[in-house]
Amino acid sequence: RTKQPDELYTQIDRIKEVLAAFRIPVFEKDGVEADDVIATLATRIVDETEDIDVVIATGDMDTLQLVSDRVHVYTLRKGIADIAMYDKAAIAERFDGLTPEQVTFFKALRGDPSDNIPGVKGIGEKGAIEIIKAVKTFDALYPFLEKHPDGGKKIKAPLVKKLLEHEEDARMSYSLVQLVTDVDIFFDKEVCAYHGPDREVLAPLFQELEFNSLMARIPVIEGEHTEGTVPDAPSYSMLASAKEEKAFLDLCKKSPVCVVPFFTEGTFVGIAVYISAEEKKIVLSWEKNKKTIQALCEDDEVSLTLHDAKAFMHAMIRLDSEVQNIVFDTMLAAYVLNPGLRTYSLESLIATFLGMSANGEGAELAARQAMYLHQLAAHLIGELGATPQRSVLDTIEMPLVPVLFAMEQYGIAIDRDFFAALSGEIHTKKDALTAQIIEHAGEEFNIDSPLQLKEILFERLNITGYRIRRTKTGLSTAASELEKMKDAHPIVPLVLEYRELAKLLNTYIDVLPGLADEQTGRIHTTYNQTIASTGRLSSTHPNLQNIPTRTELGRSIRKGFIAAPEYILIAADYSQIELRIAASLAHDEVMIEAFKSGIDIHRATAALMNHVSPEEVTPEMRRAAKAINFGVLYGMGPQGVAEGAQVSFGEAQEFIAQYFAAYPKIREYLDTTIAFAHANGYVETLFGRRRYIPEMQSRLPSLRRTGERMAVNMPIQGTQADIIKKAMIALHNFFIKEGYYTSDSVRMLLQVHDELVFEIKIGEEKKVIAAIMRIMETIIELSTPLVVEVKKGAHWGDMQKIV
Repeated sequence: RTKQPDELYTQIDRIKEVLAAFRIPVFEKDGVEADDVIATLATRIVDETEDIDVVIATGDMDTLQLVSDRVHVYTLRKGIADIAMYDKAAIAERFDGLTPEQVTFFKALRGDPSDNIPGVKGIGEKGAIEIIKAVKTFDALYPFLEKHPDGGKKIKAPLVKKLLEHEEDARMSYSLVQLVTDVDIFFDKEVCAYHGPDREVLAPLFQELEFNSLMARIPVIEGEHTEGTVPDAPSYSMLASAKEEKAFLDLCKKSPVCVVPFFTEGTFVGIAVYISAEEKKIVLSWEKNKKTIQALCEDDEVSLTLHDAKAFMHAMIRLDSEVQNIVFDTMLAAYVLNPGLRTYSLESLIATFLGMSANGEGAELAARQAMYLHQLAAHLIGELGATPQRSVLDTIEMPLVPVLFAMEQYGIAIDRDFFAALSGEIHTKKDALTAQIIEHAGEEFNIDSPLQLKEILFERLNITGYRIRRTKTGLSTAASELEKMKDAHPIVPLVLEYRELAKLLNTYIDVLPGLADEQTGRIHTTYNQTIASTGRLSSTHPNLQNIPTRTELGRSIRKGFIAAPEYILIAADYSQIELRIAASLAHDEVMIEAFKSGIDIHRATAALMNHVSPEEVTPEMRRAAKAINFGVLYGMGPQGVAEGAQVSFGEAQEFIAQYFAAYPKIREYLDTTIAFAHANGYVETLFGRRRYIPEMQSRLPSLRRTGERMAVNMPIQGTQADIIKKAMIALHNFFIKEGYYTSDSVRMLLQVHDELVFEIKIGEEKKVIAAIMRIMETIIELSTPLVVEVKKGAHWGDMQKIV
């Protein structure tokens, strides 16, 4: 066999560790195929026992030859969601009446490239089954052909010819597909008796491997109890009187309390509180303890530890209760500590950091989770210590929670009539495109079906001569591949345009009006702090950060976002902030001076690269310089720059060389950052936000290159994310201090990468805009000046720049 990557072989050892922890025996023998070991075990179990049946779980269809009344094969058909259990009847149904013994005959004729079984060239499934039905067994095949060289009216002449021409391949293939059932290997059925997992070994192993969702599914064997992994029996108190409620609130003021809400069918039911000072678990029902819950949330003498504090704030505000004095959020703490986890659910973090699983439901589960929340918080506080990461949590992520909460509560108004008109217009265009595409294709087909589109493009229209990526189902019809051949046939650009219209309709135009609040007509997106490992915020339900702005149609969607009556929308955008950060981090005097002079950085870069004055820079020069300016930040190589600048690969190489000659400190910074990431396994932003990059340690060059691109990009993009977050916090606090929120004069509505969108009462905008610019531009002192460009308008899509 071809040697596989070393990562595969190390995984095999980990698999053995997990099996050992489950107390599942492993059988192996040097020089013997795994399926021969399986065949031997299955045969011996049937021969040596009378009451044990065998199920073989495998993806290897060779094992079908072992199927009998007591042996079945459990296998995948199409992925993990489509499975099959093969007995004799199932084999007969799948292979047109064949028996398990005849499966080897079938495979010897049909062949199997995945197993290097050549078979008989030219004989497919139908031909193989015809031959098998004629002679029954492989041993009878060639004696039959000696007596009946014409096929004896049972086997067609073309098949006979192929069988005779490839007799050696057929015999070798039959030998290869037959499984060995007498491997010399020790077997004792008592060794295989199921005793359940060794929880003391399995739980920490799952924790190390981050099998978080599996942690709660580790079975508990009757009579077994392992401290620390099997939760204590639930024990919590309910508050039954006003006197008990008062004593409870007094007790909560003595030390931070951990609060976990619980729900029934999505409806808030109550909270569980763990009081660390007394090690008590108290459950409060909203129905019976409403005033106490409200008092607990609103008392600024009570310090609250929560998991996903913003979600809890939304749950409580719907019940007319404002949450105060949140001192710690375990979700955000875990994210700052390790931004590369797949999920930050409470259950997952309990498993990841504590190696425990919290089972149960309702109040019982919440009470247990509240206790674990205390332990989790203590663990995370210890891990963070006095590091810069703790500072990121305390000065950026935690203070940002009330800012995002307020933005989500405000939402942004939309114009339903505008979207209805736009929808009609775009559907008309889409229908016209459909008619044109069908006319070019020469037949009706589903344009949205990649398989049908592939048949039209590559078979009916016979578009060839392009290096198109292949998928499991053949040539790809992804947009990036269609772009390569858009000049090959008029149908291709029409399909690309059709797809853009369909995407905009299905993602935004026809969807957004239905997401608006029925009473207010405002859309309330959700901002996620724990999705992007760079520290960037993401927007979901709906995603308002990815509305396309490169096309006129994409930009027109923003016109449907409008200011409320008596208000105006203001957009404040950091100008070229990532390039300014890069120049500052690299201490590149040439680029720093360009920014300080106020010259257009892309024009300045083009002038330096082409050895001309800024006035002599052509549009083509500037476009190439812009592609390189941003391409360098994203770790692009010559190919990426060539595509961005629309130049040849050789020209892109030359441009990059000229770029680094113009900005030598940028080259030095990139090299230093990559070297640091290789040595330490992580990179950091200017504020200490850290991203771990395990790809740097990979033995696969492609993964290492991916890691290097991450290493180059993260300190810049992450610093940009931190700056705008700090600006949002400062603005929020300023608006509170000045009474703008109280008077409802200002609302911070959206954050879209480098841009903040506000809704400001008409008449207040001049002084508010001045404050916004001052706060955003002075939030941090870099070597390059931060510049904020401000626009205003009645809707988001067509705003006028304010000078």
